Amino acid sequence: MSSRILSTLLLLSALLIVGCENPGEIRIRNSVSGAKIQNVRWGDVLIAGELLPGEISNVVKIKDDPDWGVDLPAEEPLRFYLNVDGDLIFLETRATYRLDEEVKLSLSIHDTTEVWNSIVND
Repeated sequence: MSSRILSTLLLLSALLIVGCENPGEIRIRNSVSGAKIQNVRWGDVLIAGELLPGEISNVVKIKDDPDWGVDLPAEEPLRFYLNVDGDLIFLETRATYRLDEEVKLSLSIHDTTEVWNSIVND
């Protein structure tokens, strides 16, 4: 087999492998009573700009991609701003959430979700 044909076959195989990657999926529900959550992120990946109480984000597909800064599998906390009557506080969940290819995470932030302020508590 000529080296040109072999190179072409290797390139096509690589494209098929990359094209078959299945992203992980995340969606978030705001179950905090009486407060909006804003700029909701899993690690550094934006999941939702703003969620009113009871609202659920769109599904965000996250793939193993250096451009996203994600190397799946990955385990990250949720980070967000809690907005109560216009007062904002930055919070991060104490729990981390693991995402891998083909995993679908449906997470909910509740009044009882354990959080901390990494800016103040460092």
